[in-house]
Amino acid sequence: EAEWEKAARGSDGRIWPWGNDFEDTPGHWRANCGEGLAHDLWLRDGFELDAPVGKYPQGASPYGLLDMAGNVAEWVADWYGEYDPTATKDPTGPATGKVKVVRGGSYMSPRKLVRASARDWHSPDQWLAHVGFRCVVGL
Repeated sequence: EAEWEKAARGSDGRIWPWGNDFEDTPGHWRANCGEGLAHDLWLRDGFELDAPVGKYPQGASPYGLLDMAGNVAEWVADWYGEYDPTATKDPTGPATGKVKVVRGGSYMSPRKLVRASARDWHSPDQWLAHVGFRCVVGL
């Protein structure tokens, strides 16, 4: 989970992957999200649900990663729980749990859940159309 957040925020601690301003205007979408209030909000970008991968390159993270905010939320490996306050580098969640961490928000999420620091959770036994995963490799 901490690695996901670093990939989304960069080393300068951005609010959203692209920076600290959220421009919520047609034609300048940086994240396919829709405040989660009504279906018509999801349609403002021209896509009924999720958008094609990489549709918003202006929303790239400092590392060039696309779709880290909005579109489809992403499962991460950690179980959901409080952070260990003594862990200062790459903190991990609890060893076990009932729900897994989901990061990045989705096309259904309110703006606060597409912030790079926002955390959400779901049961790993649950299938959700607005939650996916990202393949990564350690270097």
